[in-house]
Amino acid sequence: MTPSAPDADFVRHLTGCQHWLRAFIRALVPNAEQADEVLQRTNLVMWKKAQEFTKGTNFRGWACQVARYEVMAFRKERCRDRHVFSDQLSHLLADEAERHFGVVTDLRDFLRGCLGELSPKHRQLVAERYAPDGSVQSLAEREGRSPDAISAMLYRIRNSLLKCIRRKIALQQGGLHG
Repeated sequence: MTPSAPDADFVRHLTGCQHWLRAFIRALVPNAEQADEVLQRTNLVMWKKAQEFTKGTNFRGWACQVARYEVMAFRKERCRDRHVFSDQLSHLLADEAERHFGVVTDLRDFLRGCLGELSPKHRQLVAERYAPDGSVQSLAEREGRSPDAISAMLYRIRNSLLKCIRRKIALQQGGLHG
């Protein structure tokens, strides 16, 4: 009997974490080609073990553990290479990378939430300014205002986003320690 294919939710989690997972592995495997090889191995293992993942739990945490094991297995295969990190250093780097990427994820989530708290007009200004071809000049022309006025408005919006993110960080830390 063959195991059933992973469900759509699992596939969404798996595809959604590829950028993060690649960066995590790259922090542990200095060579980009080797890191891509470990990523492929990690994806294969996660696919094969999809039934072992418990829905509703931390997918990234699970993926991180699978990646750690795959990095260690990869290292063991290449243990004669003098450029391979020691186990102790690899564990230290993995811990630090996991901590770092968790913080980045939290900050991204906080920013997303804070953007949602902006007025629709301010949210639109930020989106247009930081679009690949966005500029203060083009916003000023569209709004019929000076570039200085638009820059000042964007400065105030960025400050309000920063305050919002800091507030969310403080709430999170209070929740962790309280």
